[in-house]
Amino acid sequence: MSILLSALLFTTTAFTASAQPSSHHGPAAAKAADAAAAPEPENILPGENKKCPMPEGYYFTYRFASRPKLGTAIVKIQVFDRAGRRTTGFSIKGNCGMPEMKGAHDSGEQDFKLSRKGDYLLPVDVVMPGEWKLNITFLKGKKRFHHGAFMFKV
Repeated sequence: MSILLSALLFTTTAFTASAQPSSHHGPAAAKAADAAAAPEPENILPGENKKCPMPEGYYFTYRFASRPKLGTAIVKIQVFDRAGRRTTGFSIKGNCGMPEMKGAHDSGEQDFKLSRKGDYLLPVDVVMPGEWKLNITFLKGKKRFHHGAFMFKV
């Protein structure tokens, strides 16, 4: 019985020791792992109808079709190349929600639709008063090209 108890104790101790994080990688490896897990800094966009710069000289403007209120608000984005000409060479995705109620009213990622005029449009369902945030991701082909976010209040 004592041999069985000793074997069990040895196995438990060996398992616990192997489950402990190894320190032979040092603090630099720990910092690198933390940096890899950390989210990238958020790009808060300037106000409506202001130029929002993107890589390669592109820029865009955004605005609501009308002042946001309870119900559906339409966000409109126009994209321009470095010469100031409108372009429709991007796919744009948006995700809207209330930061104070994370996950409760999030729209999930949705595609902006391209209008005949070349405007990117996204309907946003505003279900309660408060502060809302719209995250925007620009894709060129299948690759993420740019991202940003803006806050609005209803």
